Amino acid sequence: MKKIFVFVMSATLLAACDNPLEYKPENRADELIVNALLDASESSHFVHLAVSSTEYVREVRDAELRCYVNGELKAKTSEFENIEMYGGTVGAGMRFDASFKAGDLVRLEVDAEGKFFASNEQVVPEPVKINKIDTVRVKNDVYRVNVNITDVNGGEEDFYRLQMENLLEEDVYNDDKYLCHVSGQNECSLDTDNDPVLSEGHIGNDDTLFELGGNNYYGIFGDALFNGESVTLHPEVSLWLNSWLYPYDLEEEFNRVTVTYSLRVKFMHLSKRNYYYLKALNSLRDGSTDLALEDVQIPDNVEGGIGFVGISNSASRVFRLKNAVYNDLHLYDDGAYPYYDE
Repeated sequence: MKKIFVFVMSATLLAACDNPLEYKPENRADELIVNALLDASESSHFVHLAVSSTEYVREVRDAELRCYVNGELKAKTSEFENIEMYGGTVGAGMRFDASFKAGDLVRLEVDAEGKFFASNEQVVPEPVKINKIDTVRVKNDVYRVNVNITDVNGGEEDFYRLQMENLLEEDVYNDDKYLCHVSGQNECSLDTDNDPVLSEGHIGNDDTLFELGGNNYYGIFGDALFNGESVTLHPEVSLWLNSWLYPYDLEEEFNRVTVTYSLRVKFMHLSKRNYYYLKALNSLRDGSTDLALEDVQIPDNVEGGIGFVGISNSASRVFRLKNAVYNDLHLYDDGAYPYYDE
């Protein structure tokens, strides 16, 4: 049964949470929260779990998660994994390994604390592919990334998501002695103002994009402008090209690092409800409108609980941007912070 939750929220709460919960009257019983965005191109999947009461949201104390593919049990776990953010633990969930392919019926079931049971099932969408990628430097470290894609189903309505990540691979040395390897990544913020597809036809008009604001934080879009055809997207992104990672676990002195900078481009095929879920979160996250005065609807598809489970099918490409060497590195303040001589 399709359920829609209506929220009235303050800007303070919106800035702190990407998955707002339904307002519940005092007589409502506690409910299990299940949130997950699964990807058929990955083998490892994470499910966020919590319990919602009338006054607070708390962690689940014990649970079992099961994953069925086409009716066959593929994974089962009772092990929790903490969600780390900003140097602290902000929640917990469960990770499981399973493989999906287009057309598979995937079902998740969660039993928790001897009294909660929640489930979700849906079909994996068809795969996608990236035809071509190239970059054009706009200014400083801002680049326009041209991504050519093809619509999956001509004549049908399809929905997609575009993600980009900065990737750094770093080797650390003391003179010529190799010490360790460090890697890092972060998701790029997409500037979509000048792209008609990513801005859904509202080029440079921040007041009308997504109705409640102008930022496409999640890089989501439909195929209304290129149904059954290929199209080139032109988002602009800020890239890591002049920084290096501090090797915090290293106890030895070091004075040189070599860095490889890369960009990962990921193109995902979403279900319609997955698209509208992310679109609602986009509206909640956008600060260009006073959302305390707005009703924002969050799709929910978890039976026996609340939350949203989505499955995408994606393709990705990684291409190298440049290599760099930083020499004459030093430590000061008891090694707490690095700097380098330019």
